[in-house]
This record gives sequence, structure tokens and C-alpha cells, in this order.
Amino acid sequence: MENESKPTIDYLSLIKKIWSENSEKPQDNYTNDDKYLRLKDIIDIISVGDYFIYIVNPFLGKFEYVSDQVQNVLGYTTTEFDLDLFIKIAHPKDLPHVFEIQKKFTEFNRNNILSEKLQYKYCYDFRAKHKDGNYRQLYVQHFYLELSQNLN
Repeated sequence: MENESKPTIDYLSLIKKIWSENSEKPQDNYTNDDKYLRLKDIIDIISVGDYFIYIVNPFLGKFEYVSDQVQNVLGYTTTEFDLDLFIKIAHPKDLPHVFEIQKKFTEFNRNNILSEKLQYKYCYDFRAKHKDGNYRQLYVQHFYLELSQNLN
């Protein structure tokens, strides 16, 4: 497969590029926002097993927020866990899959009207390397928490 030979940094750049093409600069800084704490409370109730939350700022190609539980799941602190690390710890054989999912997620949303985007959740899984060197299977669920004006 052609994508398997690409170095990790290419996938990182490509993911940041497709995110930024479908976003604009956010109005708020979400790090201490109550709505994220409420989201965590809801996920605590419905989640099965260990989990962590991250909030992506696609415009900047970075995580605006990472919950403390990332340390329980992958062994990294919230300051260590960023988009670069997220891509680097993906199993090399799963990285093309992760990239294709991100690409399809973006392409699909380009064709939806603004109000419809909040109705979808995108799920996939892949292997990620724990800080201890062992791989863990991650089940990822992406959804829009809020939208800016140019996402239509």
C-alpha cells in the first residue's frame, strides 16, 4: 500500500491540513470552560472502561484540552500528550487507516449543512503505544461539540 511507506511526519502534516481546511479560528479558549466539565460528567456515566477526552482545535491543528485520564489510558501526562505524540504513537500499520478516517470525516462534513454536523458521531479504532512500550487498542469517537460559521 502506498501510504504505509510515508513517514509519520507526513501524516501529521496531512491531518493538520485537512482539519484546517474545514475550520476557522475559534472564538473561545476552552481549557476551563464549564461545558467541558459537564461533558466529562456525562461521559463518566455512559463510558465503559477507561477513557480520556481531548478537544481538537482544527484551525490550529492542536488539542485545546486533554483530560487527566490520558495518564491512566496511555501513561502520558496532559502536557506530554499533543497531536504530534498522538500520531507518533499510532501503530505504523494503523496510521494509514487513521489518516483515511480523518480524511473521510472531513470530506463527509464538507457536504453537510451546518445544522446536520452536530447530529453525527464518527467512531474508529486503532492501536496506540502506551508510554510503557506496549500497544493498547483505542476506540475513538469524534463529534462536533460546537461549530463556527465557515463549517457549512
